[in-house]
Amino acid sequence: MKAIPPVAITPYSSSIAEPAGGESVWVSGHAYVAGDIAILTATHRRYECTVAITGAISPDVDAAHWRDAGPTNKWAMFDIKNKMQTVATGTALVVEIAPGRRINSICLRGLNGASVRIEMHVGAASIYDRTINLLLRRTLTWSQYMYGAFRVLTALVRFDLPMSTGAVIKITVQPTAGDARCAAVVLGMSEDLGTIIDEPVSDRLGFSKFDRDEFAQSVQARRVRADRVVVLRHAGPLDEFGIGELIAIELAEAQSVRDWLINDGAQVLG
Repeated sequence: MKAIPPVAITPYSSSIAEPAGGESVWVSGHAYVAGDIAILTATHRRYECTVAITGAISPDVDAAHWRDAGPTNKWAMFDIKNKMQTVATGTALVVEIAPGRRINSICLRGLNGASVRIEMHVGAASIYDRTINLLLRRTLTWSQYMYGAFRVLTALVRFDLPMSTGAVIKITVQPTAGDARCAAVVLGMSEDLGTIIDEPVSDRLGFSKFDRDEFAQSVQARRVRADRVVVLRHAGPLDEFGIGELIAIELAEAQSVRDWLINDGAQVLG
């Protein structure tokens, strides 16, 4: 099993505008009624008006009249704490990211498209280029092969990215059925958590709370965690290097921020 502790990322460029179609930037002094949605490009967030107001107080600091309704369309795929998708209608979804540090893994979730192309460049030199087909068909018979329905691979992971600090990563999701979508991009240095045993039990108590808002999006309240029994402190011959404690720390961090634990050979994440 592997985990990818995510690094903070900011899009270097994106094919999605901000505001995107259907989004409106908040305007000071404009009259808003309950239910209106406005965005702030400074925070890349959407805000819903809860009480009619004509004012000059920015929604991000006016909790009496506004509530956070999630990220803008452009930034949805970079907010991994929710499941809102960045949507490109009728065209490919293309983003470029400059992590500014070494990474070796990428995870994409909430995908909808025909294919995903992942490229890495250092200056004008290409150092990585992979295209993954997202249209799948389970085929056991000739009839299924000829006439079976396609399904879309909604998540994928790659652990083979070259580790270069100056690389720019380009992600292209080609549309299917008119749209290209992505709900999350996770970049980082993967950590090997070892082999999964039967009926594994975590040795830590987590008190973070996960709930749903009225938009059916995940809402996380991060809280402290506590040890019950540190069963990984003695991990065998490599324990002199602190491997067991490293695994315990990485597992606890993954649980607390709701990252994803990934089986080595799997493309779909659990």
